[in-house]
Amino acid sequence: MSKRSKKAYATTIIHGEDGPTAVFVAGNCEGRREKLSVRQSIKHGINSVKNVCWKIRRSIAERIIMRKRPAPHTMGELQQYIVKKYVGRYSFTEVDKNSGEAAEEYRDMRASFIIQYAPELLSSAGSGDCVPQLKSTSQEDILEYIRLNKERMVRAASVPLEKFDIDYHKYVYNDMYKTDKTDANNCSLGRNKRSLGSMDIIIEKKYGYIGGGASGSKKFIKKYNRILRDIHMYYGVTTEDIETKSQRYRELVNSML
Repeated sequence: MSKRSKKAYATTIIHGEDGPTAVFVAGNCEGRREKLSVRQSIKHGINSVKNVCWKIRRSIAERIIMRKRPAPHTMGELQQYIVKKYVGRYSFTEVDKNSGEAAEEYRDMRASFIIQYAPELLSSAGSGDCVPQLKSTSQEDILEYIRLNKERMVRAASVPLEKFDIDYHKYVYNDMYKTDKTDANNCSLGRNKRSLGSMDIIIEKKYGYIGGGASGSKKFIKKYNRILRDIHMYYGVTTEDIETKSQRYRELVNSML
């Protein structure tokens, strides 16, 4: 009975700052290049083109920033800008952070910020704090890693507000249109509202977070991206941000891609 040989393959992963996520087989662990199938070759080619396009777009975005040099504003000024332009003119509404979905998002953001900016507070919320480490890529170790991170989030969420809080604001917009509502005999029953899409903008003023999300048609998503880009452009960057490629600068560049 013949035994099938098992070969371990190395993979190349491209994501985050380096471009769109892509995983493809590069070769086996012995260093020999494996012959790719037609499908793998096509995927490899598509990924290469995508990454070239991404780098070109990023280069263009960086040149625009260098040319325009958008003046920096504080988070307080940014909030006033959002309220004046998007709440006042485009019918965005601010959501109560203690109600519905916003309450859960506020709690999770606060917990994640504690882990990121004040991990020492976790010691007082439990029996010390140990950053979870992924031991291997086995299913058991991955599940254990997820479990430990969830426990850490629970401990962070239990830290009293007087010890750590965030300045969270969420603005939502629903694009509605009206259609005729009729019965079985095609008689009008009035007007019925339907949604074209929804979007939200989230800012956290203490730590300079800008984010959000949208759902709907491609046209609606493009509208959301334009709004998020406008908000990042108003927030702006300093000369130091540009020179050091700071997080604030990188987020502005990414909003333009």
